[in-house]
Amino acid sequence: MPSLYRVFAKEIRLSNAHHFLCQTDKTKSRKQVREEFIQARVDLINWGINSGYDYKFFAEIGFSETGRIISYTPIS
Repeated sequence: MPSLYRVFAKEIRLSNAHHFLCQTDKTKSRKQVREEFIQARVDLINWGINSGYDYKFFAEIGFSETGRIISYTPIS
């Protein structure tokens, strides 16, 4: 993490940085993890289709939705 803070010091200081952390469950086998990944991918594609996204590549759906959420500014 220190390298992240060093590289993006300006963005962090300006509160203009977003980062995501990932934890892994080391008790699961690779087969279990792969099955969960495949199911999550199918769920994301189905969600994207139901939400009106016209593309079926799961990463594009995820990037678009993440960008939409991050750019959302509530009206106070």
